[in-house]
Parts: sequence; structure tokens; C-alpha cells
Amino acid sequence: MVTLTEAARQAVTAFFAENPGLSRTLRLYVAPGTCGGPVLNMTVDEVDASDVTEVVDDVTFCIDRQLQQRVGAIVIDVNGEDVLIRAERPLMDPSAFAGCSCCSGSCNG
Repeated sequence: MVTLTEAARQAVTAFFAENPGLSRTLRLYVAPGTCGGPVLNMTVDEVDASDVTEVVDDVTFCIDRQLQQRVGAIVIDVNGEDVLIRAERPLMDPSAFAGCSCCSGSCNG
């Protein structure tokens, strides 16, 4: 269900080292997004009965069962300060978004 790149592993380890009181559960969920439509995002949370879970490096990743079936496998990467969450099956067709006025059309999906 979830694969972490080495950069993401290091970032997750560092995050929980800096925040030892937090639950070691990260929820993957749909955020509204911007020009490219909705995106997968991640936050500290607790597991719900409707979730599927996977433990990676002592961190539990959870996602709603229906959402997981829709998006398939997920790869989490970190590039500088950006967390990149990529799904096997995109939430929306990326060709449906060709930029917008909020960013002068410079972003494409």
C-alpha cells in the first residue's frame, strides 16, 4: 500500500524524533488541492474502523479503505521541503487541468 523513498524515511524519522509525544500514525487523505485538482496529503491522526493500515518503520499509515481501493499503491517522497505523495491511479485525469489565472498558467496539474 505505502512505499517510502529513503528521503521520506529520513523525514518521517526526523519528524517523530522532534515530536515524541505525537501518535506514530499518519493518515493519507484527499485535500482540495489547487490548479491540478484534489491531491493526496498526510497528517498525524488515529486509525478509524473504515481504514486499511500498513506499518512502515514503526509508523502506521492509514487510509480510508474506499480511497485506497481507488488510488492503489502510494509512494511518498521528499524533495527539499516538499512532500510528494504519488498514487498508482491519479484522483483525476491530469490532462483536465491546463493551468489557471491564479498562477498565470505556469502550473500544469
